[in-house]
Amino acid sequence: NREVTVLAPSEPTQVGGGVLDYGVIVDRAPYSHRIEALRNETTPQLASDHYPVAFLARSC
Repeated sequence: NREVTVLAPSEPTQVGGGVLDYGVIVDRAPYSHRIEALRNETTPQLASDHYPVAFLARSC
């Protein structure tokens, strides 16, 4: 059995009120020692109403 954790922000990540960003962590993932899921802020999205967010896990 694998334990799966879904992380989602408590605040909306879109101007319209929805949550677009989330992270999924599986306890036996190959890289479970350090998981970092970041929104790519280097590519502008001119038509997007999305707020940039980041999820960081320093230890698992």
